[in-house]
Amino acid sequence: MAEATLNGTGLGNVSSINISKSGNIVALPMPGQDSDSTFIYDAFGVTQYITITGTQTNATLATLITFATTIKALIDGLQSSTVNLVTDQEGTIAVLVDTFDYTWDTLDNKIDYTIRLVQGTTG
Repeated sequence: MAEATLNGTGLGNVSSINISKSGNIVALPMPGQDSDSTFIYDAFGVTQYITITGTQTNATLATLITFATTIKALIDGLQSSTVNLVTDQEGTIAVLVDTFDYTWDTLDNKIDYTIRLVQGTTG
């Protein structure tokens, strides 16, 4: 298996890839009525979220700092173009980075992380 990458940065030991595809259905319940009377609309298209959980382990502290800094830099408040997520399981997907949560494990010299991505295009 090839190492998963985000914008060319290796993601290390990926333990899970969670895909959540949402139809963004709008539900309008009717007062005094049961759920079978709820008006439902598929008006906003589809959104796909990808959550990657893993561990980045490297020989040096500097390499771990570079990994964290590189992923954080993708969330700059002005994401104007997508980056590619590449995995064996899903292939290449154009995404924007929504969140990057990570924890330093200083005893084992590693970073445990979760990255939440949104698939799409910026125009």
